[in-house]
Amino acid sequence: MIGAEKLSSYSLPPMVSMSIVPAFDRYRIELRLARPAAFPFEHGGVLRGLLSRALATHELPHGLIPFPCESGRVLYAPGDPYALGITLAGAARALADELPAGLERLGAARPTPPAPVLGGNFVVERVERLPAPDLAADAAALRGAPRIELRFLSPFRLERPPELKRRGAGFLDHECFPLGFFLDRLWRRLFYLARGTYPENQEREALEPPAPLDVTVAAERLLWNDLPVRGTQKKGRPYTVGGVRGTVTFEGLDDAWLETLVTGSYLHAGSSTAYGCGRFAIVGTSSAGDPYVRRARTLLESVAEPAMLARALDHVLENREDEKPPEDESDQPDALLASLGRDLTRGAYRPGALHGFVLRKDDGGVRPLAVPALRDKVVQRAAVEVLAPAIDTLLEDASYAYRRGLSRQGAARAIERAYADGYRYVLDADVRAFFDRVDWSILFAKLDALYPGEPLLDLLRAWVEAPVFFSGRRIERDRGLPQGSPVSPLLANLYLDTFDEELLDQGFRLVRFADDFVVLAKDPTAAPCRPLF
Repeated sequence: MIGAEKLSSYSLPPMVSMSIVPAFDRYRIELRLARPAAFPFEHGGVLRGLLSRALATHELPHGLIPFPCESGRVLYAPGDPYALGITLAGAARALADELPAGLERLGAARPTPPAPVLGGNFVVERVERLPAPDLAADAAALRGAPRIELRFLSPFRLERPPELKRRGAGFLDHECFPLGFFLDRLWRRLFYLARGTYPENQEREALEPPAPLDVTVAAERLLWNDLPVRGTQKKGRPYTVGGVRGTVTFEGLDDAWLETLVTGSYLHAGSSTAYGCGRFAIVGTSSAGDPYVRRARTLLESVAEPAMLARALDHVLENREDEKPPEDESDQPDALLASLGRDLTRGAYRPGALHGFVLRKDDGGVRPLAVPALRDKVVQRAAVEVLAPAIDTLLEDASYAYRRGLSRQGAARAIERAYADGYRYVLDADVRAFFDRVDWSILFAKLDALYPGEPLLDLLRAWVEAPVFFSGRRIERDRGLPQGSPVSPLLANLYLDTFDEELLDQGFRLVRFADDFVVLAKDPTAAPCRPLF
């Protein structure tokens, strides 16, 4: 059963609970970049390489746990701040002085080509040791709670128990999340960080809490994400470290496990923690609003920058082809930009309703549009400028619409290449009324997983859900992406990326342009296809 199940199949022997809490210190480090830098979506691989060079060691100590605060942003300009979190647990606490000194040395170094993403291009502006979290208060806040919600803030990666593995599914994900197994592995990790060795069977029997039974788990909001490891290949292909982001909830957990959960939320769970993987927050505890995980500048703050808003306004005015909506402010650009910057900075910006009308096309057809007011268009365009470079790194090569440097001509050439490679059968189709039918719950679960806690998501939701005024009537909506809003094409590609991945995983060639697509196959029996050309 996908997403929700009674999990008692992975059972542990009855045990007596006793505290296992490793000592740990947390640091928030802020760098200032001296040169432009381009990152993958997930920054964990970059941070692992940075810390390895700072300590002059290939393998990081087990208790050194980075957190990539900046994941989800890929382009940085000179002068931009850059934040990272470092937790030092157990014996790794002795690195508290060595690590900042190593970072300062790397920031000032002249790296030999190929230069790393971080190295020789930053100064260390601040190293702040954060107050120790109140683990007892966090556990008390959860005691007796009927429902507990975990939010994975970086990819969580843990192999399934052998009996639950299957081809193509070897890790815990939205289809398989046995809570007993997760908690057992988390407890063992904390034991290791506290004692320096993994527990013997008798230690587990004496110290680990009883196995959770009859706990209902809902994990359908977990999203798999891959973290590329730059410069590394496996069997000739780029090597990635994958894991799930998003939310898992459970009901009926015994309070004996609360201390393990709360401690684990600060010390990560699963494997590949040296890459920053496995950090989770527990809703209702201090880990959910932890300053340790904040990026140096939120995406919303980047949208509100005067230069960004000015570029967005220029783009909107240069590419305007719809009729003017009411309250157009294009003749007062300076006042408009000042007002938007002030409202966004103060949290006073509120998107308005959409202006609906019908656009007549050159071929005699019509296209219904729902267009935001100019001020909303400008902020949306700025949001696209901030988000698109990062989201673009998540999309498959099969997606050709609304992406810089790609076009219909490129899609046609891709079909020609597929034909030359032996893909002679094709299914040519589109998604009927796609923009009118996008499921908001699916779209925003994906965005929440990729950008947990980002305030820009509140604006994205307001833009997508805005009502439409058409012919004097106010039309409320419960799904879909408004055609005419600058953010809609970007969100459409992100929404359809799962569709792309599922077809590609089945061995087909795919070429998609917005909601039009062709599926190509070598075998005519593989799909309902017709001969190509």
